[in-house]
Formats: sequence, C-alpha cells, structure tokens
Amino acid sequence: MRLALSTRWNASRHASGEAMCDEILSAGFNTIEIGYDLHPGLLPGLQKRVQEGILHICSLHAPCPIPLGLPSGNPEYFTLADPRDSESSFAIRLVQDTLRFAAEFGASAIVVHAGRISMPHMRLLPPSPRPSSPPSLANRFAQWLDQRRRNRLQTIRSRLAPRWIDSLKRSLEILLPDLESLGVTLAIENLPSFESVPSESEMYDLLATFQHPRLRYWHDIGHGVYREKMGFASQREWLERLAPWLAGFHIHDVSPSLEDHLEPGAGTVPFADFAPWTLPPIPLVLEVQPGLSTDRLHAGIQTLRAAWPAADHSRSDSHPGVPP
Repeated sequence: MRLALSTRWNASRHASGEAMCDEILSAGFNTIEIGYDLHPGLLPGLQKRVQEGILHICSLHAPCPIPLGLPSGNPEYFTLADPRDSESSFAIRLVQDTLRFAAEFGASAIVVHAGRISMPHMRLLPPSPRPSSPPSLANRFAQWLDQRRRNRLQTIRSRLAPRWIDSLKRSLEILLPDLESLGVTLAIENLPSFESVPSESEMYDLLATFQHPRLRYWHDIGHGVYREKMGFASQREWLERLAPWLAGFHIHDVSPSLEDHLEPGAGTVPFADFAPWTLPPIPLVLEVQPGLSTDRLHAGIQTLRAAWPAADHSRSDSHPGVPP
C-alpha cells in the first residue's frame, strides 16, 4: 500500500539509525516521515539506508532532528507564530535547518506546527447529543458553564489571534526564498486545541493570501476528529475547502475518550470518508504511538486497505510506501 510510517513509532528505542530503519523495513514499510523526536545520532545510519536506495523519505516533521541543547523532541518549543521576535526568529532557524535536511534526503515536504496563542486554558466538554428526555439540573448547569467558558475563550482568542497570525505571516515571508531555492514544501499542520493557530478559517485566509506553490496544508485526521468532537470545526467541510493546498496526511485513530495516535481500527474514525483525498501523489503517513506492536501496526494497515481501496492499488514512484 502507498503508505509511509513516521519514525516516532520507534526512534526513541534505538541507538543506531541502521537498526531503526531495519525495524521499519521489517515491518513492511519502505517510506518514512522523519519525526521531530529523531536524535541526531541516528542520522548517519538513516543516511546510509537512504543512500542504499532501500528506504525513501517523503517528509520531515520540523524541527528535525532534535536541536542541539534541547532535552527532547517537541514541535512547539519555538513556533513561527510566536509574536516575540526572539522566539519566532529561533523557530525560523530551526525550520531552515529542517528544510536543508529535507532537501538532502530528497523529501518533498516538511510539516510544521505554527503555534498556540498564549491564553488561559479552561477545560471544555464535548458537546452532548440532543437528549431524548430533558437533561437533569446538574447536566443543564454543566452545559451552561461550558458555553460560558467557550464564549469567554472565543472573546480572548478573537482579541489575541491577529497578533499571532501577523507574526506567522512575517515568518513565512522570511522562509519563502528558502522554499524556492531548496524546492521543498512547507506544510502547516492542523492542531487540535482551541488556541491553535491558524484555525481552519485562518488557514484558508493565509493560504489564499500567499498563493505560493511551496506553502501548503497538512491534514492530521486525528486532530481533525478531536476538533470536531469538541465542537470547534467540521473536519470534512474544512478539508474540502483546503483541499487545493493539501500536501499530505497524518493518519491515526481516536478513541471515544479522545485518546489519539492509535492504529486505524482501534478507535472510531470513519476512514472511508477520507478516501477521495488519498489518491496519489498525496503522501499518507501513519503516525501512531511510540512502541505500538507490529501486529497492531499491520492491523491498522488492513483497516486502511479496506477503507481506501483506490489508494491500495495505486502506486506512486516517488512515495512507494508499503508493498502490496
């Protein structure tokens, strides 16, 4: 199947890049996304396997590898949308480093978390389905309190978001020459939380304004499910609107309790709904929890084969993925 695997699955348990790659190859994958938690010490072995022609790289998740001096991999230590110049400037340098790595590895895209607005965090409840009988007094109070919190957060977000979006635009303008010279696409990923930037509508406005062939959108199915379950946005509606800029997918399942990065079939995601967008040359990257068993990984692949039959028998030379 035309499917890649994120190295987040096994990078943390290997001291050798060759061993990491060999485990991925043994699991049946020959295309990968390099995750943001890849230790620099794994690069020589990874480069060796790529040079041997037995492993292909479709994308990198910025910043990659783990920047020197940082304790672990995290895509949001520094972000492009941060309005503090010291923070966004460092984020730009990390993205530039990732772009250069992507060009060296022959990857077509890097995936970026743009950022999250610094604002109060309040616990929100998933919207309840319409009850068949009148809700109890306790439930009515919980719903009233949740709506009050949502209104408060929306007011704060609406006030703060323009500053973060303007910072993101400035960062992207600095990066555009790098995208052009290196021939690598920068794809902004949809993030799950309420304070994430850009939101779906902000993403649309941003991409429509730039209209740059190397600036695209990366859709994380699990994040989209979370946002839909929490009542933030309709995943299918916005995927349809953002489809002209779609650069790739992160694929994982989500449980009823909203635990994510499960293998497909372990949660409630209706993967067949995404079939129209999974045709070549869109990269399909399986991004599951580190340490997931190979058996569960293979079960997830079978779920996707059943849900996306056209993607199963369609092959792309640039993203060969999992063999049939």
